[in-house]
Amino acid sequence: MKTLLILIVLLPAFSFGQEMNEFIRDNSIEIPNAVELNESLYSRFEDKNLIMIGEMHGTNEPGQLATGITKLIAEKEGGVSLGLEIARIEMETFLQNPSEKTLRETRFFSKENEYGMNGKSWFNLIKSCMNDTNIHLFFLNNDQEYAADMIKPDSVMYLQVLRQKEKFPNEKIITLTGSIHNKLPVHGDQVTMGYYLNQDSINFISEEIFSINNYYAEGTTLNNRGNGLELRTIEFKESDFTRSVNFDDYLLFLDEKNSSNYHCYWFTKKVTHSEAVEKTDTFKKK
Repeated sequence: MKTLLILIVLLPAFSFGQEMNEFIRDNSIEIPNAVELNESLYSRFEDKNLIMIGEMHGTNEPGQLATGITKLIAEKEGGVSLGLEIARIEMETFLQNPSEKTLRETRFFSKENEYGMNGKSWFNLIKSCMNDTNIHLFFLNNDQEYAADMIKPDSVMYLQVLRQKEKFPNEKIITLTGSIHNKLPVHGDQVTMGYYLNQDSINFISEEIFSINNYYAEGTTLNNRGNGLELRTIEFKESDFTRSVNFDDYLLFLDEKNSSNYHCYWFTKKVTHSEAVEKTDTFKKK
């Protein structure tokens, strides 16, 4: 069923008569190493000022792509902002004195892992960027400052992105969040961060916004789908995504003018779960 839904989403991107596998062959770029992207890929992001990456929490691959895109843009442009779906208040220890030790001691990485977010994937992403003076880290999730907006977390994420844009107006912004937040349309009753940003024509240009979502054929995830944190195994299921090209991991670029939810899919044949970060005693649950 999930594969069918993805195919339906992609259909508007095709020219009439074009088969799904042909579209994938024509519009995909192999990504052999997401952490160290080929510099030729920069041309795909050069005219974008906001790149939103969505993930299934508790997986490694979206964080790896965020690392690669952030470092590529930092190298090419000399400055980039990277925002994660974390409350700033939970990162104060790190922000006051950035180091691997203080990162591990933050409330975010010391607390119990309830949703899969505070695992090694995001820890390694922040660690890999924290000493690069061309990368400006910021945190998107709800904070005490926006306590009145707790019921609308996406509006807070939007405001945090806007604040970062005002702080660094000449830099591209990259975000890593759950895949609902970076959807371009409203998701059911939830007005998404992507929707807020795409509709803000005063501060953002729609054509300069680019949204990516991860899709996969098999592997493991560590997340919460309503029954607490669970390690789930996804059995391999063949589809056009696995049949159309002879490589496993790739970016599939859609027709941006006709895209509905996202502009691009980060397809990884196998997804892997984000393992737990070794805890300190500072905020261990008693």
